[in-house]
Amino acid sequence: MDNKSNLKNEIFSYHLVELSFFSALKLLFFPPTKRKVPGLKFSLCLFAMNLGQNIFSFSRYRFNTLAFIARWSDEESLERFLSKKANSFGSASAWHIRMRPYRRWGSFTGLEAAYLFEEFKNPRGSVVGLTVAKLRLSQVRRFTKWGKPVECQVKSNKGKKLAVVSMKPLRFFSTFSIWRTEDSMLSMVNGNKEQMDGMNHKEAMQERSRKPCR
Repeated sequence: MDNKSNLKNEIFSYHLVELSFFSALKLLFFPPTKRKVPGLKFSLCLFAMNLGQNIFSFSRYRFNTLAFIARWSDEESLERFLSKKANSFGSASAWHIRMRPYRRWGSFTGLEAAYLFEEFKNPRGSVVGLTVAKLRLSQVRRFTKWGKPVECQVKSNKGKKLAVVSMKPLRFFSTFSIWRTEDSMLSMVNGNKEQMDGMNHKEAMQERSRKPCR
């Protein structure tokens, strides 16, 4: 069992990698796992989508771009993973960011034991928001109804620097966003400024609390 000192060495990474359609499809269903990769404690591979577009629009789906979420025992494990020559996640067509969590809402199997660091020390610096959800099939329609307005809200928010939504049919959904400041992210999450930030995310969180996804 991990002790507290070991957990402090943990690091998360979020990757975007562009591949051919068939290579992306293969990696989507046969991604790196903790059984195959030393130091990998959690992983989830999804294909990326464009925010706010109609779910029935073909242009919404970026079938050749994968999003990979990973939890590592330490940064050295991530470095070894990226250094492998046959690894698409370390290629020229890939991008990634490294993160340490400091705030958490809800829980998700494989992530709930992650160590939470102290509150963000520089609220004027950039901050990342990451959400992961596993749905029952009966909840997909409900999730889509509440999710699309939030996507549009995030897409148009001036405090957002980058945002990606992704899915693994039809159970797993994730959003990733980079914000100019912690205040701009929390203002959107809580609907503090209705005219600028909107209330969609706040209302979606209230709906989630009423009927959790998982």
